[in-house]
Amino acid sequence: MPTVLYSGVLDQELSQINELFKLASGDLTMAIKAADGTTDLADSSQAGSYKIIFVNAPQFEATRNYSVTLAEGTLLINRPATVDDDDDDRHNDYRKW
Repeated sequence: MPTVLYSGVLDQELSQINELFKLASGDLTMAIKAADGTTDLADSSQAGSYKIIFVNAPQFEATRNYSVTLAEGTLLINRPATVDDDDDDRHNDYRKW
């Protein structure tokens, strides 16, 4: 789930966040792009660094005392840890006498 950070918003205005920051156009739909930066990520089992982008170029209405800045994110998929068969307890034979 994406996270939205409100930096510098006054405490008394937090309850009005939806009124302060209204979309003028576009929406907040996001996509994860493969290494080429244009193709949607199709296989999340591949280790690598991927861009998270806004698909429909959201633009916000002008707000009093605030500016809205959007930035691309990064999804990092690591390789799974390898298991050393000699150290893996699942392979021990507990039936030994």
